[in-house]
Amino acid sequence: MRSGNYDEYRFDPELEDGHVAREFTLADEYREPKEFDAVTTAKTADKDETRRKRLKKLLFIPLSSALAAVSLVFASFSVDPLGTDVFGADKIVSSLSFPVLPNVDPDFGGDYAWAGQGSEEYVLVDSHFLHAGTYYGPNGEQIETLEGARYDKGKNVLTLENYNGGYIETNLMGNGFKIELIGENTIGALKIYGAMYGGSVTFCGEGSLKINEGLNYGTAFTLECEASPSCVMIKKGAEVELFGTDAALLIRATTLDKALYTEPGVTVAGGEVSVTGTREQNGEKLYDLAALDENGAVSKHVVFKAE
Repeated sequence: MRSGNYDEYRFDPELEDGHVAREFTLADEYREPKEFDAVTTAKTADKDETRRKRLKKLLFIPLSSALAAVSLVFASFSVDPLGTDVFGADKIVSSLSFPVLPNVDPDFGGDYAWAGQGSEEYVLVDSHFLHAGTYYGPNGEQIETLEGARYDKGKNVLTLENYNGGYIETNLMGNGFKIELIGENTIGALKIYGAMYGGSVTFCGEGSLKINEGLNYGTAFTLECEASPSCVMIKKGAEVELFGTDAALLIRATTLDKALYTEPGVTVAGGEVSVTGTREQNGEKLYDLAALDENGAVSKHVVFKAE
């Protein structure tokens, strides 16, 4: 069971999508957010309240559908849906030299629900919750499909197929969460929360994804690990291109000092993911990382693709 106060693990709680990026030197120890050289907040909206409002919308889901979704909780994760990684109850054993991670499944039991409302895992795509076995709009209305986007709860895979949309956010989806790419896809921004449990993502498939191209999100992709062992993994065949007005990729408050893994044959252009700050909380060391260019500045354009 989760213990302690979630707020103890929060870093820069007012951070949303806007940042001011500056050149910096790597820091051995964490400094207060207002002095942190990599990014500073550019918004004052309360992130916690925003997330609570989103979660409250789940209360509109009909009970019958909710029960059907709960039945999927016990689906087997013994085999990776894409056939390369073997999943155990609490780890990934990978043939691709990806890390062995705990908490593979979403937090179905709500043990790590930080707002005290029970199970709080979700996949939010353009204001639509895709994780409950069906599709629901921003006001709880049921819809049949969301063109180009679908989530398989049994496999913990969000598939984007020639999808053209805006903001995607997930919470407590565990370290086995995957985004499968088919065709050419574009979105505005991607944010993944781990909330002390796990919020890793593996990009897979044979398609491409462009994030924030020509748009104004400060950071294209933010992995908000929130004191969890979370990282980004990219399989050969998936092409991911990040455009940030201030930063292409930020990985924050992970317990892993290496938080980006790529399958052999994947090239990274435009930036190298490096540690930008460390700190200790409750006896655990946390790391902040960012994609940095050759001059040590936060990169605004990063591409992952096959050689």
